[in-house]
Amino acid sequence: MQTLDAKVQDFLAQKRIAVAGVSRDNSRHPVGNLIFHRLKTTGHDVFPINPHMQTFEGERCYPDVQSIPDGVDGVVVITRPDATEQIVRDCGKVGVSRVWMHQSFGAGATSVSPSAVEYCREHGISVIAGACPMMYGPGADFGHTCMRWILGITGQLPKCEEHAMNSTMTLHRPLAAEPAFAGLRGHSFMELTTYRKTGKPVATRVWFAEAGGRLYITTAKASGKIKRLRHTACVQLVPCGALGAVQGPAIDAVAHVLPERQHARALAALRRKYGWLFWVFERCSRGSDQTYLEVTHSSATVT
Repeated sequence: MQTLDAKVQDFLAQKRIAVAGVSRDNSRHPVGNLIFHRLKTTGHDVFPINPHMQTFEGERCYPDVQSIPDGVDGVVVITRPDATEQIVRDCGKVGVSRVWMHQSFGAGATSVSPSAVEYCREHGISVIAGACPMMYGPGADFGHTCMRWILGITGQLPKCEEHAMNSTMTLHRPLAAEPAFAGLRGHSFMELTTYRKTGKPVATRVWFAEAGGRLYITTAKASGKIKRLRHTACVQLVPCGALGAVQGPAIDAVAHVLPERQHARALAALRRKYGWLFWVFERCSRGSDQTYLEVTHSSATVT
């Protein structure tokens, strides 16, 4: 599996990069223009793309990827998601092997299209589905450095995966069993669903940490989830973002309240994962009566 940082370094190491989504209106749609200028200052050969413009700041502006003489090594996309789909298909036609779909804060502030991401993976195009090139590199400004940090701690930086196999040995190698909670790795939040006596599900967004194949969660002793777990230990887990956006498939699991003598291992796991953020949480929650849950996969035996 290739990490996000490795993909970013590979993308920014290329010389010829197109920016799809530059705009003549710098006050309303500045992002593409800012990325264009940043890549210029870092020594890249940058090619603006906008089918509605013939020039951009005195340079030729191209209607599509195919129109750029001698091609490019990568394309940064700052458009609506539906336009992104056509752009990645254009990349596939002319052999562009790297695409970066821009994403920022707020609803609608994204160029990421799930179908475009899938097209890239099916056609051997290395794709970064989210974040912004201005968050990376030695010239990153303070604001974008902070944005990268916030997206990182809230689990909203893109997840990367290898999309191609390089040898017949890889193709025929037996697959190892995937860890029970592999789908939650790399996420800072998950949605924990517990169930009332009536069977009605109640979802709560929580922090969690994995240790020894088990998950640990902290919660108030008087919380509703503790009461619901007295009726049934069955729960469902879904990876999500800081604002609750679902980011993966659901996992069936079993949860129980840890006895106090076992709190130390849960506390250690959460401190390792969240660092100073958990330290702040601990200080803010002083005076409240906290406990810990241990969660195991539904196929495992609870001891």
